[in-house]
Amino acid sequence: MADARLTHLIKDVLGRDPRIDWDSEKDEAVLSLRREFELGKPGAVLKYVETVLARSEYPASFPRQYSVNYETASESVVVDILLPNPGDLGAQVYEEAVFQCVLRTFYEVFRSCCIKHVWGCGINGFVSSGEEARCIVSIFAFRNKFDRTDFAHTETDRALRALNLRVGGPLAELKPVQPNFRIVSPKKKFVYQKGWVDVE
Repeated sequence: MADARLTHLIKDVLGRDPRIDWDSEKDEAVLSLRREFELGKPGAVLKYVETVLARSEYPASFPRQYSVNYETASESVVVDILLPNPGDLGAQVYEEAVFQCVLRTFYEVFRSCCIKHVWGCGINGFVSSGEEARCIVSIFAFRNKFDRTDFAHTETDRALRALNLRVGGPLAELKPVQPNFRIVSPKKKFVYQKGWVDVE
């Protein structure tokens, strides 16, 4: 099942309809990208994770943008997420909604990246405030520790805190924190109110 899912997502990365049998040339492209992904090639890992996150459906009331980077030395994916502001959701539900987004992102990265080259995942949540984007939540976890965490019988915030969640206070107050782990790519930058874009 995992093997079939991997091929399905690789085809999606290449913009192929996974239900169609493609000719040998296109099949080779799928196989080539799959080999690169399984070997932990940074470009292939990035394309794969970006596709997985792009397929993730959220309610219209929870818009988000993201930037994905990968560090080979630590075999870690880092996802920077531009979150909605508290006023978009309401202060009473904002914190739980953000924590659920963080947890879901962990699951999507670790469950879909069934290769040994994705060992860690960092997530940094940003919001636009005034003329800047500030980080209000940050967390980093290795796969083995994440897998040992009992999310089914533990409140989301308590479970995430066990994974060294970093917040400055109630999230609705938008207090900034220093990211636990961040990779700055020279090809990407944050553009205020426009999210992360590729830079020529």
